[in-house]
Amino acid sequence: MTTVIKQLIRNVFTSWMGMVLTLVITFFFTPYLIGELGKSQYGIWSLVFSLVAYMRLADVGMNQAVARYFSKYYAVSDWKQLNEVVSSAARIYVIVSIVIVAASALLAFGVLRYFQIEAELLKIAQITLLVIGINQAVTYIMIPFAALLPFHRADILNYFDIGTLVVQTAIIVLLLEMGYGLVAMALLVLTLNIVSHLWRYTIRRRLFPEVKFSRTAISSEKTRELLHYGGTSLLIVAAWIVIFQTDNIVIGRFLSMEAVAVYAVPAMIITQLRNSIGAIATPIVPTISHIEAESDETEVMKIYFKSSRYLYYLSAYIGVGVIMFGGPFILLWVKEGFAQSIDILYILTIPAAIYLPQMIANSILFGVSRHKVLLYVLAAEGLSNIGLSLALVRSYGIVGVALGTAIPQAIIYLFIYPYLFHRVMSAKLSAFYFIAGRSILLGTLFTLPVAWIIVKMLEPDSWPRLIAGCGLVSVAMLVGFVTVILERDDRERILRSIKAKLWLSDRQDQSA
Repeated sequence: MTTVIKQLIRNVFTSWMGMVLTLVITFFFTPYLIGELGKSQYGIWSLVFSLVAYMRLADVGMNQAVARYFSKYYAVSDWKQLNEVVSSAARIYVIVSIVIVAASALLAFGVLRYFQIEAELLKIAQITLLVIGINQAVTYIMIPFAALLPFHRADILNYFDIGTLVVQTAIIVLLLEMGYGLVAMALLVLTLNIVSHLWRYTIRRRLFPEVKFSRTAISSEKTRELLHYGGTSLLIVAAWIVIFQTDNIVIGRFLSMEAVAVYAVPAMIITQLRNSIGAIATPIVPTISHIEAESDETEVMKIYFKSSRYLYYLSAYIGVGVIMFGGPFILLWVKEGFAQSIDILYILTIPAAIYLPQMIANSILFGVSRHKVLLYVLAAEGLSNIGLSLALVRSYGIVGVALGTAIPQAIIYLFIYPYLFHRVMSAKLSAFYFIAGRSILLGTLFTLPVAWIIVKMLEPDSWPRLIAGCGLVSVAMLVGFVTVILERDDRERILRSIKAKLWLSDRQDQSA
């Protein structure tokens, strides 16, 4: 158990490293990309990825099933059943990949012409969509062979993602400077994805040689087991796609590619915030499955309540930071042409601050195979999102689309989801509201006064002032986190780690 928890901490730490690097690259790269491509082509690039996201439906929930059953059989070293799962999943993913390529061609050459895309850019958009669709197919067909997350090695995946992101960004800059555009960018993404997955497969084979694919190991029973678990997961994935990707599609259908670009900027900020929590939530799924396989559900809820304590404090800090500094940040980052993006960011931030910490609850439900309740919640959110967005887009434009996302999210994750989750897990709902409410209150008390004073005194209308202001608010947040939020055992563990590193550093200096 101790080893699994230690590996989870390592996985989360490297996930956050990747997330920070992604934020830095996104910060510098996005304005450059918009400047080189222009609003219309940047809108096409964003739209293409939103459309390809729907290809995840062809996955039939297998990604979550693989994470669940790989880690379950790995926890008890049942290599026979694990290899049956690997082999059965591989057969399913061959079919999935073929479906994805066919669907990409249909979208590119059949559906894309109905969006508000300039005639001279339509062919480019079609080829770009097809290539990115093939890229998605490659990702899925390699999952059974190159999976490392179910074996608690998300740290290796994170290193790969970091390296791929750096190389991809550098080469895209080179391509754009040489006069290439969207199609070349898409081909680069595909090439790097193939190389990365082949490399991951080599590492997985070396670390876990017991895991093998074999045609004779393909099992009808395991196929049914995977698809049964994946059936609910598929609908959950469908709801997630609707919630996170439909906005761009609605805007692209009824407004323009420039409007997609304006909306994409604040949506990207919210996505990065979601990724920061996902860096913790994603590695938890196989860990929870491992713990549950050892019949220790008490430990599962300990992880949940501690995570809620920390994440709601962090969420309050994020909310305060975005509300107080988000406007100046957007104007400095992507300039005046994106002023309307500020309103969208404000609308999306508050419900995101409520929802994001509860990603931990999602991971727990997946880890213990009780994720059906999540389906009902997401279905309600997704249907509400579509209905409100379609009703409001014609009258209020992109602001109406943002409201269509924000209103259901705030209601569902403030009241409905917490109730259902705690009922399923037989836990006290009052404990959750106490922990979450206390963390939000403390996070706000430590950060809002400092942020308000900085905005009034510094007026963060330049990068040095904005960075200084955010830095001071972050210091206030860390002071509160260490003194009143961080639990004693975690504080002592961190102090021991710091002392050990300082001691090792002193020994090395003395040896030198």
